[in-house]
Amino acid sequence: ALINLAQIYYAGHGPILADPRRCTDYFHRAVELGDTEAMITLAHYYSIGFGVQQSNEKYIELNKLAADAGNAKGNYNLGVSFEFGHFGPIDDDLAFKHYLVAADGGIPEALHNLGARFFNGKGTPQDKRRGIACYLNAAANNSKLSQHCLGLAFLHGDGVDQNDVHALSWFMMARDNGLTESSAFVEDLCAKLSAAEIAQA
Repeated sequence: ALINLAQIYYAGHGPILADPRRCTDYFHRAVELGDTEAMITLAHYYSIGFGVQQSNEKYIELNKLAADAGNAKGNYNLGVSFEFGHFGPIDDDLAFKHYLVAADGGIPEALHNLGARFFNGKGTPQDKRRGIACYLNAAANNSKLSQHCLGLAFLHGDGVDQNDVHALSWFMMARDNGLTESSAFVEDLCAKLSAAEIAQA
């Protein structure tokens, strides 16, 4: 009920006008009751200053609260924050730790980022085979970034045996999922491969 009221004041409904402060007040109350989705949403509002004073510290605090309560989205958000330093210092070890938990929690984006960390040895010893395994799992969950990374891996024989047909297959998947960066690789490989090899991809 609290979240429903918050959503009404987020955008307004009928005679009720949008009221960011009242919206966030209801989210605060939901957080006090242990609602982890409310924690994630309120953290976002603190990050942009919607209905509250912008606060990087509150963003981290609320995502930690959600993560500690078992919401993998909190771990993912913390992983991104520690990787890029958006809301605090960069910390590769903490980024890896939170991506690992978020990936176990079933978040495909976290699985892709975890794969990149294994593949490049950031926050953990380099292990390209584990990186490829993470990319494969994320790609199976429709991660276009992982599909593109697998295309690169097969194209260059990096962590896997070099295979242009497999590379083309992954680049085509990434392109069809909306990653325009993959289109040039598809064109180059189609110009290089035979019609039979293209059909195989």
